[in-house]
Amino acid sequence: GKIVMHDQRPIKGCGQMVLQEGMLAHAVDGGVVMHEEDGSAFVAYDYFTPGKATVSELELSLHNNVLAVADDYDIKFFLSGTGEDAKNWTEIIELDFFNAGLFYDSFDVFGGFLAVVEGNEVFTFDLSRFICSGSIVMIRIQYDYYPGDTSYKLKKILSGEGQETEVASRSGSVAVQDENYDESICLGYGLYSFSFHDFYGDGFRGEYSLTLVSGETIIKRENGLRSLYGEEVLFRLPFDRETLD
Repeated sequence: GKIVMHDQRPIKGCGQMVLQEGMLAHAVDGGVVMHEEDGSAFVAYDYFTPGKATVSELELSLHNNVLAVADDYDIKFFLSGTGEDAKNWTEIIELDFFNAGLFYDSFDVFGGFLAVVEGNEVFTFDLSRFICSGSIVMIRIQYDYYPGDTSYKLKKILSGEGQETEVASRSGSVAVQDENYDESICLGYGLYSFSFHDFYGDGFRGEYSLTLVSGETIIKRENGLRSLYGEEVLFRLPFDRETLD
């Protein structure tokens, strides 16, 4: 068969097709054609070449703007942009299963995870750090002598409604003194609240920070808390230092 792209370039071959939420990915000779739903039809708008595999060798999985393309050797992941870049697909990570000795029978990408089936075994890979379409926030804590006294909560605030949704939390840590704790979270755009507390109110003498992978610092405390019981910071994503409260 033949598909004519928006620039009138003919694409040959017909392989696996996967459909999800108004998008259609189609394996063709040498690459993948992306389509978008337009009324009762799907219109091709992008073509890219993930490798040298022929159409019969490509396997696809599509979910939440993440496309996984596999051949006999590896799986490559592509993420669509947002806004004006929504139709641009960019490679974000490649998993080399051939050299790792993993010969999969099938795979599927769903909700930020990759599930790979080999025989009677299922292997799960967390891709959230790589496929985040918002901002990756890193929480880092160096506990003091009493880690069980400290806790934090990260909440998303629905603007204008006053409602809060808890995104992450940690309390009553069983960590040993002076232990480091790190967590990375993918957050969408919006208003957030991060609070850090000391249960007994006798002060936190460790260190903690909330930063973005892109390099910006939301809050950083190297000499304990400014208040004995704790503190709270409001911030907005996309990040703007002027919106800090």
